[in-house]
Formats: sequence, C-alpha cells, structure tokens
Amino acid sequence: FLSLYILTAPGAIHESDGLSMYEVTKSIVEYHDFSVPEGEVTGTEGLDHRNYSPYGIGQSIFAVPLYVLGKALSSFVDIEPRFLIKFVVSMFSPIVTAFTCVLIYKLGRKFDYSIKISAILSLTYGLATMAWAYSKMFFSEPLLNLFILSSVYFIIGLGSLFLIEALVRY
Repeated sequence: FLSLYILTAPGAIHESDGLSMYEVTKSIVEYHDFSVPEGEVTGTEGLDHRNYSPYGIGQSIFAVPLYVLGKALSSFVDIEPRFLIKFVVSMFSPIVTAFTCVLIYKLGRKFDYSIKISAILSLTYGLATMAWAYSKMFFSEPLLNLFILSSVYFIIGLGSLFLIEALVRY
C-alpha cells in the first residue's frame, strides 16, 4: 500500500486546507508558534490579532517529524528546500493511510476472520474507498481514520483482557 500510495501521490500540497495545515506545521518548527503568515492561507484572526488556521492542530503536530526530515534532507540534496520539505510533508497521508490498511488487516484477524478475508478487507479499504483519494491530499481524514480504528483495536484488546479476567475469577 505504501508503495502504491507514494507512487500515485502528487508530491505537493495543492488544496487550501492542506496548505493551511502545512503552514501551521512550518510555523511550529520554524517559529515555535501556531499562527500562520497573513495572506499565505485563509485564517481566522485571534485575540492577539495574529492569523490562525481554522483547522485543528493535530495533523500539523503529527507532520512535524516529516517537516524536520525534509529540512534535514535539504542540506544533502540539491533541491530548493521549500519544495523538498513540502514534498516530504506531503508523504504524511500516504504513510498514515498505509498504516490504516495494516490496522484493518489486524482488526480482521482480531475478529477471528481468516487471513484471506482480512486481506480482502484491507485491500477493499485501501483500493476501493476514498482512502486512496485522501492519501493524495494533506487532509486530516487519514489520521482521523487511523486513530478511530486504533481506538477500536485497543478497546477490543482491553475487552478481551477483561473477559479473560472475568472468566478466570468465576
């Protein structure tokens, strides 16, 4: 999945929502701040009269390691740093979506589905839903999907632990 998503990714951030979240990521790393430059993206003026993205900061915070990686790579590669950094950050959604496909497979196995059925579930999610389309954009939906499914996965794990404990007691 990761190979497929990276091969089909545009390698840039084009949509205004994604650009807004990218600017927050950049601001976190470069200026240790959550505000974004006025005029760069559509934002909301805060009480301190600075411009803020209308989107949550979760996506931006989780993209910080990729921003730092892109910045580090820019000193070794002869590419304009702002393009390389944006390219590396744009790989966030393909990586997260690929992890989600793996998690769906693991959820199938946790529900005692066969390897074949779990693989079909994962392939269906990864290839036949909006997941592939969202992997090409720097939107928060792939991260949201990963977290929701991770919650389900761990709740099921905790539930089985409590069930085993209850069975042992009685």
